[in-house]
Amino acid sequence: MSRTEPARGMRDYLPEDIRRREYVIGVIRRVYERYGFEPLETPAVENIETLMGKYGEEGNQLIFKILKRGEHEASGQADLALRYDLTVPLARELLQSAEREVPGAGRRELGSQY
Repeated sequence: MSRTEPARGMRDYLPEDIRRREYVIGVIRRVYERYGFEPLETPAVENIETLMGKYGEEGNQLIFKILKRGEHEASGQADLALRYDLTVPLARELLQSAEREVPGAGRRELGSQY
């Protein structure tokens, strides 16, 4: 018989939980907007070299690596990773916005981290 509960450490969010979370996020979003912060969404997946070494060896151990796919699959090497916080993606986007000569200050992101 197959198991029906979520994987260890995971949980389902039921409608009451989601409504409460959406309310809190709405309050936070309105405060950000009141002070001029623009919304930002970055990918959950980053190039591994973007994340490696940012928080030392301990931080490197927290990274969930994604192995290369396709013809490089057999190498067992990783080229992508799930972000573990929003700092590095925000810094990356701010650098990119400077290169595009677009003001980058006042960004906000309310996203998942892994």
